[in-house]
Order: sequence, then C-alpha cells, then structure tokens
Amino acid sequence: MRVYIQSFPQGRFPIPDYCAHHLQNVMRVKDGAVILIFNERQGEFEAVIRGRNIVPTKQIKQGISRPGAQEFSRKYYLAFSPLKNQHLVHFIIEKATELGVTNIQPMIMERTQGHRSGDINIEKWRKIAINAAEQCERLSIPEVAAPVALRDFVDELTSQAAYDSRAVNGHAEKDGEPVRPAEMVWLWCVERSSGTSGETSGGEPRDVFSAVNSFGIADVIKKNVFPAHKAVGLIIGPEGGFSEQDRRLLETKENVHKVSLGNLVLRSETAAICALANVMALVEWERD
Repeated sequence: MRVYIQSFPQGRFPIPDYCAHHLQNVMRVKDGAVILIFNERQGEFEAVIRGRNIVPTKQIKQGISRPGAQEFSRKYYLAFSPLKNQHLVHFIIEKATELGVTNIQPMIMERTQGHRSGDINIEKWRKIAINAAEQCERLSIPEVAAPVALRDFVDELTSQAAYDSRAVNGHAEKDGEPVRPAEMVWLWCVERSSGTSGETSGGEPRDVFSAVNSFGIADVIKKNVFPAHKAVGLIIGPEGGFSEQDRRLLETKENVHKVSLGNLVLRSETAAICALANVMALVEWERD
C-alpha cells in the first residue's frame, strides 16, 4: 500500500489526520503493517505502522529535491472544460494523473455545462489525483488549479502581467524558473480531421472542424516541442464542442496549434485521454 504524505521526518511521527481515516477505517491497517509513504521532494520510503504512528525504515526511491528538477522531462498541462457528469470528470482526473499530467486546469467555455455551484470541487479533485498517484507509483501529485474562463486563459497567452502573477500557483517550471504559458506549446484538440459536418439529432449543424489548418499531434510535437524542450498543454472542449466564440479566441494565438484526433467524433473525456496518451507516447515514453 502506498500513502502520499506531504512531508515527514526521518523518525517516528503521528499518522497525519488527512490520511488517518483511510488507513485505519477504510484499509484497516493493523499495528506492525508495512506500507510505503512518499512525496515528490523526499521520495518513497518503506515504513511500519506502530500504534497511531508511522516509522520510516528504509528509502526505496529518491526524491526530487534539486530546485527546478521534476519527475517528468517537462510539464504537461491539461486544460479541459468540466463536464456535467461528475463521474466523468473524476475519470479524466484519475486517468490524466496515471498518464503523467503535471497540471490540471478547469476551463469555462461558452458551452461548458459542469460549472454550476457544487459541480466544481477542487479539494475532491485533488484527492482523486492523490489516490491515482498512489496507485500508479508516481511521486508527484498534479496541481489542480481553480477554474478560469477561456477568455482569461487566452489573455494569459499574451499578457505578461496576467500569467506572471499566477506562476506561484503551479505554472510550469524549467530550471527553477516559471515557464510562461506563452512559452509553452498548446495543442488545441479539434473534433475530427475530415469529412462533412453532419447534423445533430436536433437537425442543427454539428460543431466540427474540417481538415483545413489542422495537423497531426506528431507533426506539431516534432516541429515545436523537441527543438526548444518546451512544456506541453492540451486544450479539450466541452460537451457540444467549441463554439464560434471559443474558436475566435483560440485561433489567433501563435503558440496554440489546432491538432486532429482522427476522423471520429470523440466524447470530451475520450478526447482528453486520447490526446494525453498520444503526447506522452511521443514525448515522455520515447526517452525510456
């Protein structure tokens, strides 16, 4: 069993309140049980439960303590529109964590449905990310940011003041310095690469893009990510697709690249995982 603990001393320490219930009442860990405790900075340790205390015994995996160092080769952002079905949102956060995303940014677009009061629970989303990190054996926990309107997000791509002020809240770091959103490569994942738009069940034109001016993820990665070792961001649309207003906001930014996810119309949660898996396979897993 792996347990994320934000910080711990080398010797015996009390079981933190935020994980005591899970260990004692859910997992029913007994006295003398051996567990693994971890965080990004200190690494991973084997530890023993002694009453209401945890005693680290030996280190299993080194932490990432050097300033600017990180678990993955670069930062990976997932900017997505929250869905009405919260189970699907939880699915996106869980699978994105397992795949290696480092920053999760909920983004409110014109057609976003899952942003009513109570729909967005950042603390719950962070707990889901922690549980996923414990399961998949990564050391770091993704940063889960507060929701931002698409217009404000786009402003950050060109306004130095706007994104400088938010750098302390989790914006990508490279060699100890904040990586501005304008310095990142953003992949705007469109609905399909070719074919006619078709119609919705209500008879209205389906909100899709043609192949014009969209490229494969591999092409964009090779041309824009590898040469400068840039961080990567993914932009995933809401249920119903990107509106005309969303398109106008995104298509004028030089570091936002329209990419195709194929000829089929994907659900938002499928698009998020498909795009992230493609990026990780091309950028992160290639170095193994």
